[in-house]
Amino acid sequence: MFLSRVRRGVKISFVTTTSFTLLLLSACGGGEPGEASFNLAVVDGALAGDERTFLAAQGDTVTLNLSSDAPGLIHLHGYDLKETVAPGAPSAITFKADATGRFAIEMHATGTACGVDVTGIAIALTAVPADHVGHYLILVETENFEISTTTRNHWHLMSDGQMIGMFFDPSVEIDLGEGGHELKAQLNTGKHCALPVSSILRIGEADSHDGHAASADHDEANDGEAMMGAHDQDAAAGDHNAPGAHAASEDEHDHDAGSKDFNLGALEIRPR
Repeated sequence: MFLSRVRRGVKISFVTTTSFTLLLLSACGGGEPGEASFNLAVVDGALAGDERTFLAAQGDTVTLNLSSDAPGLIHLHGYDLKETVAPGAPSAITFKADATGRFAIEMHATGTACGVDVTGIAIALTAVPADHVGHYLILVETENFEISTTTRNHWHLMSDGQMIGMFFDPSVEIDLGEGGHELKAQLNTGKHCALPVSSILRIGEADSHDGHAASADHDEANDGEAMMGAHDQDAAAGDHNAPGAHAASEDEHDHDAGSKDFNLGALEIRPR
């Protein structure tokens, strides 16, 4: 009788422990990785519906189904994943959730600037130290935008807020002088309209002449600030004598470009 009671006690204890273990695993997000899919519909710069935080577990394959009533680019920060959206053209971001944490979801609404749909247009800026201190070979790469004398599409280069010039070639060698500099390249149409698409790059720090190129790419429309706010720097632009460079004057350009950024919510990846 006593042994029977002991066995029953052991059995009960075992079941209780097992239940506790399952509860603990559940609380920690245990189990096999699965699939997590979320629908994000952007209307008037905000997500439709009340949900703003989307939950998934580490190891899951996450899909963000995207749609929008306006053209733009949706950016999942942290994972640094981006996808363009447009009315009638839904898209999706799919990835494996390796990193845990809370990651902001933001929309960069680009729309139309100067009659140009800038959705998907991108620019990447690279600077390679040349033979002389302070000299750099500056290169730009673009997506969905052709820079050429035929199209008259071009890019503007600024250094430390000062206008350097406008260029119809994707590369140019510039004497920027010694020390650190902040470069900005911005796309412009053949009608001299500054698009809200730019790339910013900092160069010339302590290790600036170690033979390595510095690069940065801002592949979505930026905050729409006018790059050509220093058009009165014509003299500075002319001093560089760079091939293909032209001084820009205020009356040459029409700056009606602009864009807005909208915080849509967050994706939270919890440990499994």
